[in-house]
Amino acid sequence: MKKRWRGFCLLSGAFFGASLWAASDMGQRLDLQVASDFAGQLQCNLSGHSRTFWIDPVEDKRSSPVVAVLLHNDQETPVYSEKPLEVVLTKALKEGFEKCGLKTATHRQAADIWVLPRLEKFSGASKKGWIKGEAKSEATLTLQFVAHKKGTDFSETVSVGEEQKKGISKNPKKLEKMLNVLLTRLASQVFESSTPNTWLAEQ
Repeated sequence: MKKRWRGFCLLSGAFFGASLWAASDMGQRLDLQVASDFAGQLQCNLSGHSRTFWIDPVEDKRSSPVVAVLLHNDQETPVYSEKPLEVVLTKALKEGFEKCGLKTATHRQAADIWVLPRLEKFSGASKKGWIKGEAKSEATLTLQFVAHKKGTDFSETVSVGEEQKKGISKNPKKLEKMLNVLLTRLASQVFESSTPNTWLAEQ
């Protein structure tokens, strides 16, 4: 069983493959979203240095739409998001830019910096046995900042993870809560990082 769980935790796209793309109407669906007070709780360390930005829609680079797997008594159930994750994250990034005072242009060509976000990973696994349980999740988002007028760019990747060993339930709403925390933390990390500031100041 331990061997099965280790393999199970590797999960997501590679584990399920293309077959679940075709069967996206199966499994559980969860209401994944960032926290309602997401923008108000942001720590804004990202500085725009008076540049104007254009945020492209988030590109989902995952190989499968599965966001998690529920494992209960050796039965595996794929879990999907009711709303596309790229739509949820795009909205959150735009809210974050506004909250942190980063200026957005009225159209793409007018912006000094293009922001090209890519969702590289978003996966979770919840295992509930007869007595014990465990849940894990991880997510990765890459942002490419492009100074298209100068022909230069800068990329930053942020990653977050969650782990829970208490209060595990076969009820998918428990997993939904953890995945929403993961989603909120992922979007928040973009603005809490000051790494792009030096590059932005030179553009």
